[in-house]
Amino acid sequence: MTRIQPAKRFPRWGYVVIALLAGHVTLMTTAVTFALRGFGQAGIEPDFYARAVAWDADKAALQASAELGWRVTVTPDIWQGADGRRQLTVDVRDADGVALEDAEVSLRMYHAVYPTRKADATLRPQGRGIYQAKLPGLTAGLWRIDLKIVARQGETPTEWFSRFDQQIADVVALGEGEPDETQAR
Repeated sequence: MTRIQPAKRFPRWGYVVIALLAGHVTLMTTAVTFALRGFGQAGIEPDFYARAVAWDADKAALQASAELGWRVTVTPDIWQGADGRRQLTVDVRDADGVALEDAEVSLRMYHAVYPTRKADATLRPQGRGIYQAKLPGLTAGLWRIDLKIVARQGETPTEWFSRFDQQIADVVALGEGEPDETQAR
């Protein structure tokens, strides 16, 4: 007579293995989802290939600009208007400290962490070497700025170019505290 063996029970440690495998699949699915969607549109530098190809020309332009001795100061305003735009001011001086009038000042800037946040502008002359533009979306953080200035000194135009990083502080929206006389420029 054959004796029927009772069915073997599934070992308890097997549940631990299944739970670990299910947890791993869940974590990897979450990681792939975040990687495909991006963390706030984090990405790579815009036009990276064109900039890499033009590396030598950019270095020569930066060297020629440094030899001019111009002093350029970029100042973002801490106040943000109701339309969400912030004013960016550029002060341009030659090597002798004289304000450069009637220059063409243009810039291209993008956020270092979120390169899809970018701004291109041609700044308006305000007199005494001051140029300004109101730019949308200038959030706090590190911004990469390409600044180009073309000034006429005599018959031929002189071109100045710089690429630098600018830390932009968090904004104070208008209405949260209006600028007073001590904060005005």
